[in-house]
Amino acid sequence: MSLSGVTVQDDHLGLVAGPFDLAPGEKRVFTRTEEIHHTTVNWAIVTGYGPEGRVCTADATAEVVVEAPCGECASAGEAFS
Repeated sequence: MSLSGVTVQDDHLGLVAGPFDLAPGEKRVFTRTEEIHHTTVNWAIVTGYGPEGRVCTADATAEVVVEAPCGECASAGEAFS
């Protein structure tokens, strides 16, 4: 089933992509690069419209864990900030 008006929203980043259309079996991959300083959980939701305007949605979460740098990295910290 084709989808139209597809959007990808992230709870921290806002609109990541869209609106766009997807044909049956078609895939799209989107990336965003952001600097983070603490562990965070992101939630994304994809919304599109199928035949007869029916709303289709899917969502996913991902946790990004920020750890303290190793001793060598910490001593060279200014080079990495």
